[in-house]
Amino acid sequence: MSDNGHSIRVPPRYAKHAAHYIRGYMQGYVRTSEERAARRALEAGRNKKATHEEADYKQHGTAERHCARCLMYDGLNKCTAVVAPISPQAVCKYFKRKESLLTRRLRKGVDE
Repeated sequence: MSDNGHSIRVPPRYAKHAAHYIRGYMQGYVRTSEERAARRALEAGRNKKATHEEADYKQHGTAERHCARCLMYDGLNKCTAVVAPISPQAVCKYFKRKESLLTRRLRKGVDE
């Protein structure tokens, strides 16, 4: 499929579902580019916290994505990336999931 000089190669095994494959590919691409933009914004103003508008802050996240599960959340109204007030149920585009000790050990290896 080609549009404006760009093309996405669909592997032969996904040829029957090419539209679905391309949609998933583009969703992943957009999500990755948004994460990179958010990371650049954080690094540019390392000492400056983002406003709710800049962070695309929403009052209610999902069961898997909310501030209480974020690495930058330090308790009620305490976030390293976004200005207060911060709700544990909220979510923003800077969300970075905390890893449990077990997950870290499994990823690195139990011996370490």
